[in-house]
Order: sequence, then structure tokens, then C-alpha cells
Amino acid sequence: MISGDISGVAFNECVFQGTVFETSCATRCDYTGSRISEVTGVLNLRGAIITSEQAGSFAAVIANEAGLSVVD
Repeated sequence: MISGDISGVAFNECVFQGTVFETSCATRCDYTGSRISEVTGVLNLRGAIITSEQAGSFAAVIANEAGLSVVD
């Protein structure tokens, strides 16, 4: 679990798998150098910096956390 104010922190070469994000503030927190998968609490990362690839992998998590049902 990652919690608290992580504004401005740069996570380089970190692996976040199964991590729960309960941050209070993530402004300018940089995840671009890390791998992120199977996480929850993505909506708590508002203001963080991520790559387009990371954004794509967050899509299902964001939909789930927003209460959306995704069907194919």
C-alpha cells in the first residue's frame, strides 16, 4: 500500500504489482520509469505522470473504480 502525499516523487525502475494506492496527493509524481499492473486506487493518483502504455493498462481499473461495466 502506498498512502499519504507523494507529490513530486519519482519512482524509477519500480514494480507495482497488486499495489493499493491510497494517496492524498500525487501531483507531479512520476511513474514513467516503472511497471504497474493489477493495482487498485488508481483514481487516487490524480495529478501523477504516467506513460500512454500505463494509461492503457489503467483503463479497466479506472472503469471498475468508477462503477462502470465494460462489455465486449
